Amino acid sequence: MYRSSLNALQSIITTAQDLTRLATRLAAADAFAVDTEFLRERTYRAELCLIQVATRDIAVCVDPLLLHDLSALARPLTMGPAVKVMHACRQDLEVLYPVAGVVGPLFDTQIAASLAGAPAQVGYADLVRRLLGCDLAKAHTRTDWSSRPLSPEQIEAALDDVRYLLPL
Repeated sequence: MYRSSLNALQSIITTAQDLTRLATRLAAADAFAVDTEFLRERTYRAELCLIQVATRDIAVCVDPLLLHDLSALARPLTMGPAVKVMHACRQDLEVLYPVAGVVGPLFDTQIAASLAGAPAQVGYADLVRRLLGCDLAKAHTRTDWSSRPLSPEQIEAALDDVRYLLPL
């Protein structure tokens, strides 16, 4: 469903050129999904370890540990009409702020679900199961996202965190 074409973009962005290509695609979208993985347990403040984004036709990860300049993402994350769709995004916004500033316009699926009658703190996997009938793997919930290289299974699990946000 949301697989990137290897000719267009890899499933994980590790070069400035691919990041620029991704940013161009995001800036042209009417909406895109965003999620992050970060490490908070061993650090004074949260360390951004992975950014996942999805449009209606691609889902990719961006590796901020290999790409030290993420400024290409600032424009699509903060400007333009594209709605950024996220779930329970307070901590994601916290770790994205140093990269891009204030992310918006924003649609939070957890808030929307609670307004539609779901429990106030409904989890993403539960919401995906309830509304879309898909069970998400939970094997990598507690993975160390700062460790490299990421396995194909870790990348797929991370991409699942954005693949279903737009359909939600």
